[in-house]
Amino acid sequence: MVTQPPTAQPSDSVEDVDPNGSYEDVLYDVCVIGSGAGGALAAFRIGAAGKSVLLIDSGNWIPPQNLSTRHDLALAGLYKTGGVQPALPKIGAIFGNRAAGVNFLQAEVIGGGPYVNNAIQLPIDQAQFERAWKPRGFPFTWDELTSAMAQVARELKFPALSLDPSLTGDPRASVLPGARSSTLLAAAQKLWPGAAPNPVSLWDCVGCGGCNIGCRYNAKTGGPHGPRAAGSPQSYLMRALRETNGNVKLRGQLQALQFHVGEEGLADRLSVRDLATGQLGSVQAKCYVLAAGPIASSRILQETDIPQKPKGPSFGERVAANVTTPLLAIMPADFDSTPPNPGVQMCFYVEPETGLLLEGWFDYPAGVSAGTSGLPRDVAAAVGKYPGLNVLGVVVPIDDLATVHPPPVQIASEITDEDFGRLLRAMAYAACALYQSGALSVTPAHRLNTNMVGSMTIDPDDARNGRVDKIADDLLQRLEGPQNLALQTPHPQGGNAIASSPSQGVVAGNFKVFGTANVFAADSSLFPAGCGRNPQLTTLALAHLAASSILDCFQNNELGKLAC
Repeated sequence: MVTQPPTAQPSDSVEDVDPNGSYEDVLYDVCVIGSGAGGALAAFRIGAAGKSVLLIDSGNWIPPQNLSTRHDLALAGLYKTGGVQPALPKIGAIFGNRAAGVNFLQAEVIGGGPYVNNAIQLPIDQAQFERAWKPRGFPFTWDELTSAMAQVARELKFPALSLDPSLTGDPRASVLPGARSSTLLAAAQKLWPGAAPNPVSLWDCVGCGGCNIGCRYNAKTGGPHGPRAAGSPQSYLMRALRETNGNVKLRGQLQALQFHVGEEGLADRLSVRDLATGQLGSVQAKCYVLAAGPIASSRILQETDIPQKPKGPSFGERVAANVTTPLLAIMPADFDSTPPNPGVQMCFYVEPETGLLLEGWFDYPAGVSAGTSGLPRDVAAAVGKYPGLNVLGVVVPIDDLATVHPPPVQIASEITDEDFGRLLRAMAYAACALYQSGALSVTPAHRLNTNMVGSMTIDPDDARNGRVDKIADDLLQRLEGPQNLALQTPHPQGGNAIASSPSQGVVAGNFKVFGTANVFAADSSLFPAGCGRNPQLTTLALAHLAASSILDCFQNNELGKLAC
């Protein structure tokens, strides 16, 4: 299916970027591993300060005009293993009826998450910061973190009133709602006055709705994009490649394997594999910045022998995530399909209860089919209702959800009874909003029956009367456990927590990995717990702080000083 309004034109080319330069036989000042949110910002800041930077990524270079308009092909090209990476259940979960197969979505393309995903820039929840981050030794204050987030908001020009009332944003950065999202937002605001449009790093959006499969129309301020008019925001990746006097070089399809760390804690090289040829090689730099994301960064550190690593948490522990699941609603009439429909993919958010988010969630037929169950004919019948279908996404932040292991186990997760109860309550709230919007029937994305509007339909009378507890209890009885829900997370966080002490984390307050002298981290694996929201803005803020720390180390000749 074509995933854009017919009047829109694909982005201009970004052919001036060479993603395939040579990388060996050069000593760089800095090698940054991962070109997503944290890596791109760190590369830009460090390159702009005059340092030579090699930015590597295991993903391929796909400029916007080459993004596929077919949902399945887009997923295959942009996500690791085509977007299918289910976590295995932890041992305790197998015996406790909690063996839920949470699917971990990981971008694998140059530009990473900011290029692929929906560009939502919600700040970390302050209550979550005080409850879960500070007790785990997070080394920065709330004011320091929010100051960094506000700096990012100013540079990307998106509205962020909760950070700074002056950050109203340019109108060209506003979300473009479609009929589906507008219907849901109006209903949500009747139930919860706090329902509001998402702050997003978009610019001149055309409303194609394909936010989670890249953007062919130059609207997303993340990853590769074509030329923009003077005064328009530029992604950190494009600024790194175009505004650093050639100091930042990019190399795609290069997989980082492990650091080689000596007895003094100094990494003298990084082993890599060229995914295009299969050849092994190495990168040499004065320091290294890990920004490959919670799973890949954890695995690289797990494969690295660090002789002076102090006792404390292991790499890849305490991975948090925002676990999501959709509710599907049949509406009384088909939605308007003319531009600017379908609009921004995730247009608004609301938090009906602390720690439970609902987000307007448009998806294309291929995505909807993944949330239905049954034989192919049943899925086809469900998708046949697509023109009158609306979807509301449930987003439940879960701390300590998973652990990253070396292959073949890879990721193991467990949803506790308490977490499952929170999921059910969020689903109940979503059902209330959908029925408030006029839905004829509402059904969770489950694995139990072969009819999307069959026995799992949520009682409309309960929803219209706000009986959240009753709906949640009823869902518990019928679903039995989280293993019968279609669950995924595009937002893994943590695994390599930053902390003031090695007893609480694996990365020091100056962003050096404990036990090393020149290996830093600058991605969402630094989170000591989940951030309670979409993590991109918090990741960018930490990368901003990390880049400052790295430059200070250069300035003060501290690259050889061990973090311990």
